[in-house]
Amino acid sequence: MANRSRKKPAQRTRNTKKKRIVGKKRLGFLDLPGETRNEIYAYCFDEEIWVDMTPNANHVLKQSKIQPGTWASAALYTAFRPAPDPPNNADATTDASSTVALTPMIKMLPYNRPKPHKLNYHPNPPRGRSSTNTTTPTRPTNWRTSAGALVLTCRQIHAEALPFFYATPFFIFSAPNSLLKFLRLLPPAKLALVRKLHVAHATYGDPHATADAVWKARSERTWWRAMREASEKLVGLEVLRVRVVVNERPLVFGMGEAWVSALMVWAGACRREVDVVPGTGRPRVGALAPLRVEVGVQSAWVMRKAWMPEENLRGALIELHRLFAEAVRRVLFGWSEEDAMVEFNLTKFDKYKNLVRRYPLP
Repeated sequence: MANRSRKKPAQRTRNTKKKRIVGKKRLGFLDLPGETRNEIYAYCFDEEIWVDMTPNANHVLKQSKIQPGTWASAALYTAFRPAPDPPNNADATTDASSTVALTPMIKMLPYNRPKPHKLNYHPNPPRGRSSTNTTTPTRPTNWRTSAGALVLTCRQIHAEALPFFYATPFFIFSAPNSLLKFLRLLPPAKLALVRKLHVAHATYGDPHATADAVWKARSERTWWRAMREASEKLVGLEVLRVRVVVNERPLVFGMGEAWVSALMVWAGACRREVDVVPGTGRPRVGALAPLRVEVGVQSAWVMRKAWMPEENLRGALIELHRLFAEAVRRVLFGWSEEDAMVEFNLTKFDKYKNLVRRYPLP
């Protein structure tokens, strides 16, 4: 009896330790509440990300060739928007010319944007064809160290983080055909998640022979088709950046140009009204605001390190390119062509009238 009484406390202690060890459960990431996981996903995709779908684009379409002064900023659109209410004076007008003269220019404060995380997409070569057969060998996309590595963890994290992956980055396309392939490859559910699009396009230019005119027409149709399909399938798009390199000579800036007409398919998204809750004035959850459009117009005359006979001409060309890009933005938001081009015409024929006599300005 004495031996049994000595062993019982020891056995009880061992059993208690075993129960504690077996019953202890280590919490994993998927055991966290869904709201907490969403906050972590948002934190992982917080920085600006560029997904370049055409990293081997023409040199004039590379990001390093961008001239910052040729972009039309959102601040310009706010500053020169026509007044919604007419003035008290019955003889006064509310056209764009009077608005430009009376509205002060908004001064943009310097802002150092963080360097974006770049992801160059290189599609896998077709089966039976090696990537060494191409003229420009490329490295395959390293998804494990990219911004999209999180969606490769497991199926559940893939399903939960995929909306953040499509909604956060800028998808960059430097060729209309690449954009068309992207729109036709992804299902509508994933295309609806895309929020930011950057498209760069170089016009065909002047054909060297009459027989080459068919290729110019083909290039214009492809550009128009890419813009039309993107406006129809990217239903959740919030930001659109378009950079066009115009190669025609002489350089003509007008709303009748083919590349400008293709951009007009976005007018509906730019003018859409925000759906608000009745009685509160607050937008509904998930309601889309009008599309934010940033337009950059460039040519060989405003490329970086382009030669100029005088420095004043360089500044004039950069300003005229920016003002025409702003005129395109205004037309997208409902301005008439005459009102949208007022500032461009005043700057060209008044501010730079001496240069107009000596050089063929656009």
